[in-house]
Amino acid sequence: MLLNQITRVFKDEESQKVDWMIVLFFLNAFLVVYGYSLRGAPFQLVKFGRLGLVIISLITLFATKGGTKYVFSSHKNWVLWIFLLLNLYVLAFSINFTKSVERILSWIPFLIYINYFITYLFRRYEKTEASMKLIRLFLLAYVFPLVIFFIYANPLVSRNIYGKSIGGYKSNVLGWAGLVFFILAVDWLINANPGGLLKKLLIGGIIFSVLALMSTGSRSSYLSMAVSVIILVINSKRISLSAKGLISIFIVGVTFYTLNDPTSAINKRIEKSETQLKKGEVRLEMARIAFEAMVENPTLLITGFGYDNFREGVSVYKGIDLDLPSHNSYLELFITTGFFSFTFFLIFIVLNAIIKYILFDVRRFIFLPSFIIIPFFESNLNAGQFLFFPWMTFMFFYVHVTSPQIPVRQFLESQQRRFPSFSGSGSMMIKPMK
Repeated sequence: MLLNQITRVFKDEESQKVDWMIVLFFLNAFLVVYGYSLRGAPFQLVKFGRLGLVIISLITLFATKGGTKYVFSSHKNWVLWIFLLLNLYVLAFSINFTKSVERILSWIPFLIYINYFITYLFRRYEKTEASMKLIRLFLLAYVFPLVIFFIYANPLVSRNIYGKSIGGYKSNVLGWAGLVFFILAVDWLINANPGGLLKKLLIGGIIFSVLALMSTGSRSSYLSMAVSVIILVINSKRISLSAKGLISIFIVGVTFYTLNDPTSAINKRIEKSETQLKKGEVRLEMARIAFEAMVENPTLLITGFGYDNFREGVSVYKGIDLDLPSHNSYLELFITTGFFSFTFFLIFIVLNAIIKYILFDVRRFIFLPSFIIIPFFESNLNAGQFLFFPWMTFMFFYVHVTSPQIPVRQFLESQQRRFPSFSGSGSMMIKPMK
């Protein structure tokens, strides 16, 4: 029964057949998560495996014909292609051209795949069902690090793993995994209302994920969870007042207990943050140096340093060799690809997602804020980054979500009424799902 409830995400509810496009998408996301626990040759093997898998997934996606339930307008594909063209245009100005070409060519297939997988979902599934499938898929992919955490360092016992690695996963990565499970499990519970053992597992997983997150010292995860809980308690109409109260009491209680434990991850994180503020925050200093280089060389505002050339640009223009990457996806996009690419991404992808989420989904889901906030503190642009898949998937989900979606039979009937000679053949033929 439990296995059936879990595997339903990979099936078409109407036909009860496995949807292999969904299976392939899950594998693409999971390999990124799994790869973060590996080092050396095994990591390189998974890295090449991911590239091969996404190419196979793309070919399979475009080769799949018929079987659609909805006539879906994918006219918003222009957002993807203009964004890619803007990035390709500035490629010629890269400081390290070879690196930029190599990195962008390994990035583009994943963006194309995510965009067209979303349009595939909207041709096969009603939009709310499609969003629930994505929520369940990502929850299943990101539960893996938490299982490893539970096996090697149960947070019920280990209240502070800040700066450590557990089963190959660094503490900040485990914090993100805990956050992802928390928000997606909450959305699964309040929107699908699963019963039986699955409900108990999700509730237990939520409790565990909060404890796990608290033990990691991940500031970006703390902030994201706080925003998500505020939205859930104040704005959600899918959860009862008593449940909101229990959630609030639990979160406040865990936080209070953790803050009063001098050895806790939160207190260690606070101590380090205070030290960083006295010495100067490294990430802010890197951003200042990069902006300074662009102001001193105004053409860089248009061209950027070159895709994935953040450190190379600072080295060339400021003579400073940085040990760390930018740790800010939005900053990195601006610094490395220039004003036009960044502005287009910000307006047509990020702000578009925020506005549509607020208009349509903020009373039902809490998942989006975290995937907007985390990239501000970490670089998630490259396809191998831990949160690249959910971030980009939900961004392109909202690119397409307001495009018309009409059941095939309804569309065919409307065409027959408008054009009596219309037979649904030739170039207009649409093969509906049986």
